[in-house]
Amino acid sequence: MAGGENAEYYSVDNASINNIFQRITVNLGLQERNEVAVISNFQTTGVFFQKTVQPVISLKVQYYAVLFNLDVSGSMAGQKWKSVCESV
Repeated sequence: MAGGENAEYYSVDNASINNIFQRITVNLGLQERNEVAVISNFQTTGVFFQKTVQPVISLKVQYYAVLFNLDVSGSMAGQKWKSVCESV
């Protein structure tokens, strides 16, 4: 928790803000599918297997929210309160 003397203001440009509040997660993998077919008649039965492997990629954008809980008690009066307000 930041407040009073330990509150600071950091100036960032728009690119930096995107780096802080937005993350893109990339998942790579393989999807494996197995299929079985059985063909049968009175004389014989045949079993056929087919295995397919397909690459899979998924992108997920995660956004973050930042919440501030500000101390407005009497001990935060004057320069302490001004520093917190400027920081936020």
